[in-house]
Amino acid sequence: MTWEQHTIPQQQTLAENE
Repeated sequence: MTWEQHTIPQQQTLAENE
């Protein structure tokens, strides 16, 4: 698990919340 993979899901959650 890399930092980049952990950052992708977090940004996708923000887009779905809006």
